[in-house]
Amino acid sequence: MNDIDATAVITLKKFQVQLLKTGIQLRFVCVQTQVIGVMKRGGLEEAIPSEDFYPSVQTAVDAFLNKQ
Repeated sequence: MNDIDATAVITLKKFQVQLLKTGIQLRFVCVQTQVIGVMKRGGLEEAIPSEDFYPSVQTAVDAFLNKQ
């Protein structure tokens, strides 16, 4: 992600709630520092914890496989 605004953060929070009801988990990969800052200021960490953000696709895949 290169950019995000407050409306998108609100939408992501609502989307995460809907996904969790169906057993789907939302993860983020390669999110830029400034985008993470906007997400945190918008309260997204309440819905999506920081451990669900990964620096690379391989790191995310490895984390998923290790939880199985």
